[in-house]
Amino acid sequence: TLTKMAKRRALMARLAGTNWGCSRATLRTTYTACVQPVADYAATAWRPYISDAASRALAVEQNKAARIITGCVGATRIGALLPEAGLEPLSVRADRLQATATERYRRLPDNCPAHRCCEDIKLTEGAKKLLETAGLNEYQRERFPITAPMPPWQYNVQIEFDFSVAERASRKDTAEARKVVVMNRLQ
Repeated sequence: TLTKMAKRRALMARLAGTNWGCSRATLRTTYTACVQPVADYAATAWRPYISDAASRALAVEQNKAARIITGCVGATRIGALLPEAGLEPLSVRADRLQATATERYRRLPDNCPAHRCCEDIKLTEGAKKLLETAGLNEYQRERFPITAPMPPWQYNVQIEFDFSVAERASRKDTAEARKVVVMNRLQ
């Protein structure tokens, strides 16, 4: 993950020349579209089990990207850097993603494997606080219906196209004449 983030961050750095580079908005969009998804991928599953050192390494990669976005120097405090770049810390983002996924799994039907395993998911403290703050446990959860779509080859519908309208109306006819032909055909 770190290697992928570093490679994609290096591409951002190439886009951010001092005299000719992309705007801050373009760099931030590049970060959120290309670099951030690498850190977000399956974060709901691995975040509770990640070591502090690995979490710091991910945060360092994000901070480097934030410096590219803002153009701030290395001595800039992280507390000011991330808001200036318009980014939330990866740990906060991962907690929010985990809380959202957990709530989504809890709304699935009881016979769905994802619903059954959501009670066994180890939540981070941040995710627990988000779920408690949201206060959703006080309300009954509306279940998401799961319906498997029927494959197209199993539909017993015969589709036929009737091109007789095109045969009766000519391109040389006026628009009003073609409209009359079509309206007669539809009735």
